[in-house]
Amino acid sequence: MSYTAMAHSHVERMMREAMELDGEITQDCDGAYPLRHGDAAYLLSVGRGGHMVKIWSQAVFGLKHTAAVLREVNEANEQLVHCRVYLASGTLVVEAFLPIETLIPGYLAAVCCEVGTISDRMGHLMAAVHGGIVVPDFASEDAG
Repeated sequence: MSYTAMAHSHVERMMREAMELDGEITQDCDGAYPLRHGDAAYLLSVGRGGHMVKIWSQAVFGLKHTAAVLREVNEANEQLVHCRVYLASGTLVVEAFLPIETLIPGYLAAVCCEVGTISDRMGHLMAAVHGGIVVPDFASEDAG
């Protein structure tokens, strides 16, 4: 069994415990685990080599790089503990990286909750105030 396969197995075990999942844990075509928090869709991906896990969301598409948008992004980052928010090519991205080797269920749950919560809240707010589109499903699976 490769290190990456062991990492997936460990991540799945941590997800089951952290999120109290009983059923099958599914992966998308890229090997990422699609998850939801409120209206927000986010992904959990095992990195190349199996050493890191990335928890990320593309919260809003079609935002313009304006001073007001960037100010809100900065203000959000001031409040975050486990993740970061940034604007990339008009897409509001929320992401966190965790080492797999030391991953424990409680920390995974906390980081997933933060990514999901900020994606859900900030996605709707930014779209309403600054335009853009919140896609409630996994329309873009660019693991960027």
